[in-house]
Amino acid sequence: PPVFAQDRYRVSLREDAPLGSTVLNVSASDADDGTNARITYGFGKTPAKVLQKFLVDPESG
Repeated sequence: PPVFAQDRYRVSLREDAPLGSTVLNVSASDADDGTNARITYGFGKTPAKVLQKFLVDPESG
């Protein structure tokens, strides 16, 4: 399974942060070979209201 650089991530975001600001960078690795080692990033169970405000790059996290 993928292993993240940290077990938990916690961030604070200023209310006046410019649109498009990077809030957090995450990374993970997977010891599998070939396509089984491919990692994609996304939100798990997340309210639609949050998904309207934030974006995750599925390739880079």
